Amino acid sequence: MSTTKRSCQPGLFISRTGTCATLTLRSQVRHHQYESKRTTSQGGTISLLHATVTDRKFGGVFVMSSRLALPQPRLKELLKPHLATTPIFWGHGTADPLVRYTMAQVSTEFLKTQIGVPDTDMGLTFKTYEGMVHTMWHEEVMDFKQWLLKRVGKEVLSDWAWSGAS
Repeated sequence: MSTTKRSCQPGLFISRTGTCATLTLRSQVRHHQYESKRTTSQGGTISLLHATVTDRKFGGVFVMSSRLALPQPRLKELLKPHLATTPIFWGHGTADPLVRYTMAQVSTEFLKTQIGVPDTDMGLTFKTYEGMVHTMWHEEVMDFKQWLLKRVGKEVLSDWAWSGAS
């Protein structure tokens, strides 16, 4: 199986196997002296980074309780122009102790002002959940479901389980 790695340097990964993602996370843990229990939720960070640096344009990216992982100058260096036209759903709780709400605000503001991601339904949809910690609430799932329905259609989602929600 081909691995297609472009780089495994700290702060950047692109790999089909996830090996570089693991190495990147380990280097970030060492560099920032994070406790290992604080590095288990990397989905949104990795999704954002992948959508930023890959040549493939995605139909959308969803991010829950996350942040941009790279320093802004490095991110701008690696950025593919199609990110500005990629719909992004971003949900974040104001009481998240792992990824502070202000980190999400700084990240989304950077996407809007420096990258040109529009603050519209087909650009960046940033949802705030008052009092939510680093978890998902039903309201966030329903907001994401509505966002996703607009992009892929009801017929695509008809087989998905949504915890009995309509």
